[in-house]
Amino acid sequence: MGLIKYLRALLPLSLFSLAVTNFNTGCEPDVTQVNLPKKTELSDLLQNNANSEDLSSNLDASTGFNRDAACLSIKAEAKQIKKSLDIILVVDNSGSMGDKIKAVQNNINANFGNILNNNQLDYRVIVLSKHGDVNLGSAHICITKPLSNTDCNPVPPKPSISNRFYHYDQEVDSRDSLLKLIQTYIKQDINGFSKNGWSDWLRKDAVKIIIEVSDDDSGINYSTFLNGIIDSVPQMFGTQDNPNLIFYSIVSLKENNPPTKPWTYADVIKLDMCQDPKATPVRPGIQYQLLSNLTKGLRFSICQYNSFDVVFKQLAAEVTTNSILPCEFEIPSPPAGKQIGDIAILYTIGMGPQLEFTQVKDEVFCDANKFYIDNVTNKIELCKKTCDRVLQEGGKIDIYFGCDGKIF
Repeated sequence: MGLIKYLRALLPLSLFSLAVTNFNTGCEPDVTQVNLPKKTELSDLLQNNANSEDLSSNLDASTGFNRDAACLSIKAEAKQIKKSLDIILVVDNSGSMGDKIKAVQNNINANFGNILNNNQLDYRVIVLSKHGDVNLGSAHICITKPLSNTDCNPVPPKPSISNRFYHYDQEVDSRDSLLKLIQTYIKQDINGFSKNGWSDWLRKDAVKIIIEVSDDDSGINYSTFLNGIIDSVPQMFGTQDNPNLIFYSIVSLKENNPPTKPWTYADVIKLDMCQDPKATPVRPGIQYQLLSNLTKGLRFSICQYNSFDVVFKQLAAEVTTNSILPCEFEIPSPPAGKQIGDIAILYTIGMGPQLEFTQVKDEVFCDANKFYIDNVTNKIELCKKTCDRVLQEGGKIDIYFGCDGKIF
């Protein structure tokens, strides 16, 4: 499958509507042409910086960037677009999970679903776990209103689905969450709600999010699962080159500081377990952690089940962020025989002066007005503070690419 291509190559979606111009007439662009401004138009673009520069030149006095040296450009305008979300919640039903399941039940509405509602998101929650009454000594789960159509008092014999909530009634053992996801993908559920498995409830264009809740680890490795879910038909999780999955883990890994703070994909895999004996941790969930890191998902400690209100609020905030298309740009192909060199990003609000966003080595060095090149996906990524600014102000971005030479 060429799994390396999968690493962090998420959601090839752009926050911006793009057009690319190729300034070498020997190579025709395959998208809408956008011409560079004529020299006489630069006075409009740089009117607030016109005291000293020679506006008959394509040398940008505010940035030291020479447009004449650019071979390609992208013009973009900020648009905050929210994507639909399909959220698959997988809950381990092994005997040690009773208290954790109660914590999930107590928080899935108030501290997750309600927040998504308040953010006006188009979402679905699909539960893969055994339906039942956890208070009867089994590690089964019943989701209440308003997600479902029941108050679980008493627990009905079948899950109660709604237009936002679906429940595939399936026992999930200690180590087979990932395997059950694949096996039940197109298998009719026992209650007849889905003729073709839980895939019936997925939407083609929705962002796919999996949340794993388990105190153990998977019996199959992460790569087997990725290959299986991406290759499954109907194909809902993208392709090897364009995957569509973010994986979150609530597992028995060591807590962060503070304990409810999640580990991110920038943090290494945690080999140590959390130490709360009441949480009965079994294994640190390494396969789940690997999936989270590969897909830029967060990792939480299941030992914090008594603080799942905080955990689920953080999950809701993160999921909301994932519904907004990321601040990323494809790097266009250079003209024949050329290579992309310098990259200049200029940002404009209305008719104001242009500000240059400067490049840093990678995400670790991110700050305001910075960008970096993701060395795995080979895409331009605006740093979070930069992205937040563009979203808030609604400015315009011009990206210029130098080929085989300098543009500064």
